[in-house]
Amino acid sequence: ITFMKAFRYLFFRYEPSAYFFGLALLLRNLLVCLVPVVIRDDTAAQILAVAAIMVVSIVAQGLIRPWKNLMANILDGAMTGCILLVLVCGAVGGGYTASEATTQAISVLVVAAFLAMWMGLIGWNIYKQLNRLDTYNIFLCYDRAGGAAQARLLKFMVAEEAGQRVCLDSEGLQQFDAVLDTIKAKVQTLVVYLTRGTLTRPWCAGEIVTAFKTSKRVTVVVAPSFVAPAEEQLEAVDAYLDVSGADLLVQYGIAMADVRDHYVQIIAGKGCSHVQLDSEPTSTWHF
Repeated sequence: ITFMKAFRYLFFRYEPSAYFFGLALLLRNLLVCLVPVVIRDDTAAQILAVAAIMVVSIVAQGLIRPWKNLMANILDGAMTGCILLVLVCGAVGGGYTASEATTQAISVLVVAAFLAMWMGLIGWNIYKQLNRLDTYNIFLCYDRAGGAAQARLLKFMVAEEAGQRVCLDSEGLQQFDAVLDTIKAKVQTLVVYLTRGTLTRPWCAGEIVTAFKTSKRVTVVVAPSFVAPAEEQLEAVDAYLDVSGADLLVQYGIAMADVRDHYVQIIAGKGCSHVQLDSEPTSTWHF
């Protein structure tokens, strides 16, 4: 406690995740002070060195946004930008002339930094493509009203027992097109958790049709509460869906005939794995 009180000034203004930013500012100020000590009798190189330090500072500040107040973050970035403008004005109006060696060195450094950023960006994208961190082993399709708690429990059980990544459409996927794109490009298996209202949900209908059309593996988990729609309901599947559900699906190119056909397919267990639960999953399964 004594230590925290003594050095409170270093971190109390910042977000908890950016507790270290006070030291970063002290380092920036130290580097600015060392520029005229390390680089002597070369004003152009000094200006470039200070400008480079300020550019790194403003980029770091914009990425981390350390201040607890939004306006403080904006003002910090704006003030650093003003310092850069002062440097530019001083360089232009001061009548400084750079030696040929300095000009060559500055040119090489700028080109090298530019190429390094581009190579880093290309390398990072290649790495992301080869090691997809945003892919999922399983996408869990469920009814939010009747199966949300059980779906989350199933997610934790699969992650714990099998070590597989599971995606729920309620986690960061607020747009229907984002859900469909995720199933198309980032999912290996669609698990349909059938409860009473699953097949009445338009999002579930779109997820099921998209999974079958993109040749994903489909596993159907049938809960005791599930009641299969009658043949008449399947014939009029647009009326079976929730209000305005058919209109939503048509907007994304999903035909009612495809919904009906794939509903029949998962109910009959054709082209997919079928698991019948004897009881609803509860939290006691975990223990």
